[in-house]
Amino acid sequence: MKAYRICWLTLWIALGAVGTVVALSWSISVTVVFFTCAAACGAVLGTAALGPDDAPPESIVWRQVVVGAAIGGLVTVAVIGMGVLLGAGSALILLLLGIGSSPTVMSFCRRRLGQSASDSTSAPPSERSDQTAEPAAAGSSDAETQPQSLTDAQLCTAWRVSFSALEKARTEQQRLRIVEERQDCLDELERRNPHGLAAWLASGARAAGDPTRFVLGDRSAAPTSIDWDGLIHGRDF
Repeated sequence: MKAYRICWLTLWIALGAVGTVVALSWSISVTVVFFTCAAACGAVLGTAALGPDDAPPESIVWRQVVVGAAIGGLVTVAVIGMGVLLGAGSALILLLLGIGSSPTVMSFCRRRLGQSASDSTSAPPSERSDQTAEPAAAGSSDAETQPQSLTDAQLCTAWRVSFSALEKARTEQQRLRIVEERQDCLDELERRNPHGLAAWLASGARAAGDPTRFVLGDRSAAPTSIDWDGLIHGRDF
């Protein structure tokens, strides 16, 4: 960007110098009048750019006045000269081209484009809400809650509501995460009460069923085989 700034300044200073020479050659008195009026307007705009709430040192205020006046006056004289040399329409187009290609405008456009690209790659708010809501629906208050920290009753609740979350999942990534959570719930239930979980399955358990009365009841039931895949992914037995 530094090289671009140097090239831009070199080009437009040269064009401004040409316009100034042409304007002075055309009419010195008219050029001085326009320069004075434009310099006054530039000084006012320069101080206005500080903002009503700013309280800068007096030296900065004067610098803004001088810079604003110089820019306003010289640009106006250069545009007048280019208007005499090329015509009013061409001079106006040249002025707009200079402003549009200025380093300040280019930097602003780059920031805006970079921000737009960043926003387009981020997840939509609705999807982020789903992603944060589904772990809660699966029975955990935050992403770091582990099945080992839940009670038996909470594990059963997490299992039930995770089935609804699985049906509402919109992406494969969401489904995979919920399936993993359901697997963790079953693993923990089996670790705590393998016979109770087996008895629930033997009773005709469904993927959305409630194992509470089995895993919270008698832990001496006979074991049976478990169809983990069908149970976790929501298929009927």
